[in-house]
This record gives sequence, C-alpha cells and structure tokens, in this order.
Amino acid sequence: MSAHISIRQLDRRDRERYFSLRLRGLETHPQAFATSAEEWRTAPPEKIDALLLLSEDNKEPILGAFYSNTEMVGSVCLIPETREAVRHKASLAALYVHPDWQQKGVGTQLVRETLRLARERHELMLIRLVVDSENTIAMRLFEKASFFLYGREPQARRVGDKYYDQSYMLCFLHDFES
Repeated sequence: MSAHISIRQLDRRDRERYFSLRLRGLETHPQAFATSAEEWRTAPPEKIDALLLLSEDNKEPILGAFYSNTEMVGSVCLIPETREAVRHKASLAALYVHPDWQQKGVGTQLVRETLRLARERHELMLIRLVVDSENTIAMRLFEKASFFLYGREPQARRVGDKYYDQSYMLCFLHDFES
C-alpha cells in the first residue's frame, strides 16, 4: 500500500512539481487527456499559476499525492460548475499517478479525498468524470469509489491517426429522496 503517501491541496509553490508530473502524464497517456503535451509544455507560467491559484483559493482544488511530503507522485482536480442551474455538479478531472506508484493505492487515495472535499460543498450532489474506455484499471478504481457508467462516446479523442472512445461515469454524493 502507500503508507508514506500524503494528500494535500496544491498551491502556486507546487508549480514545478505539478508541471512536471502532469507533463509526464500527457506524454505517456495522450489519449487520456484533452490537453496535449505540447500545449502544456508551451503554456506560459502564468497559466499554470492561474490554475494553482484556483486551487489555492479552493475554487477548483487540485490535490497532490506526495511521497515523504516532497515527491509528487499523483494529482487530480475537482472542477465545480459555476453556472446557477448546474452548481450541484462538479467534475473529477486529470487524475494521474506516476507509473512507479500505480496500483499501490495512490489513485484510490486521491479519488477518496476528492470525494470527501466534494461532500464538504453542500451544494454539490454529483461528480462526473470522463475516462478512456480502454483504461479498465481506472474504470474499476472509479467503480469501487461508487461511480457508475452512464454513457460512452465513440471516437471522442484523436491522437495522431488513432481515435479513442470515452466512457462517462457519475457518482451521487449523498443519499437523497426525489
């Protein structure tokens, strides 16, 4: 398991570690993300700082998983909707765990902490996510965290000449009566 892993919300001081970890994810799994490695690599530092400021201000939290409180080995984002009619929804996005730390509980910890943060926002009723349909390991992780599949989009992403399907999953945060 991941006994030496701590999870915390990122801020602007984490820019270099976050930038590097996310770039690795974009390079090694381009089909899993809407942003390309090239777009991320050429993004101005101000853009990365703006994302981290949203996290720091708790508007769009980015959680980092750290080994021994220094090495960032995973990250995930919680992106709440801001428009009035859909403020009860948020997206879990950009989950990535360094290959050396995959299947050691880090992703589970990140998802669990994201759901805990989401439940603290009483207006949120559900979390949705999009996952590469071929990524059965990630889909099982999400299912264990109470997400369920509600749709699939064929050829949703293109990387080079290859198309990838995306699966759409949803988790209700609270038991409620209709």
